[in-house]
Amino acid sequence: MFKKALVMVLLASPLAAHASSLHFGDYFLKGAEQAPDDIYVVGETALFAGSVHGDVISVGRTNFSESDITGDALFIGEEVSVKGLVGDDARLFGGIVTLEGTVKDDVIAIASKVIIAESARIEGSLYVAGGEVEMRGTVSGDMKVASAAFRMSGVAQKDVEIWGKGTFENGSRIGGDLIYHTRGKKAPPVNVTVTGKTILDETRRGAGGSIVNP
Repeated sequence: MFKKALVMVLLASPLAAHASSLHFGDYFLKGAEQAPDDIYVVGETALFAGSVHGDVISVGRTNFSESDITGDALFIGEEVSVKGLVGDDARLFGGIVTLEGTVKDDVIAIASKVIIAESARIEGSLYVAGGEVEMRGTVSGDMKVASAAFRMSGVAQKDVEIWGKGTFENGSRIGGDLIYHTRGKKAPPVNVTVTGKTILDETRRGAGGSIVNP
């Protein structure tokens, strides 16, 4: 029943308007292989090493990609790891999500733990929510983070907005404003270089927000 429902959803989606391939069970795209169409996978394990000329949607326990994907990528699973290239948007949902590759547009990541590795390059914006979030890579656009434990040592070239607890390590850089939604009084963050303004929004205290280093 689940498979039939998923097939109907995929066929009704805009992604299915042109040629595509649908796979159930484990799926392996070898390094020497090229997939000329969109790929849809439902199974335990999906490993992508070859190139994909189109979009990828994969739902399973483990999703691992080091492919060059020219279109969008949607991965859902207990473990999601992207080491290759995504030519458009990436949407990553799972228990543990790790991004080590390059995404040419926006990234949405929601998981218990999200790791944006030092090698990761996001040329659009990053929208992330997780119990733990580590951002060690580079984001060309804006960044919005909701996390109980956010740690940053990377670079965001535009604005960064945070909900939850944030920690910055030496080398952190923000090219725009830092908007930090806090609970109660909080000191300005340290170990981070902010080119724009630092705005502490003390919402629980009923304050409209205080600005540091205008």
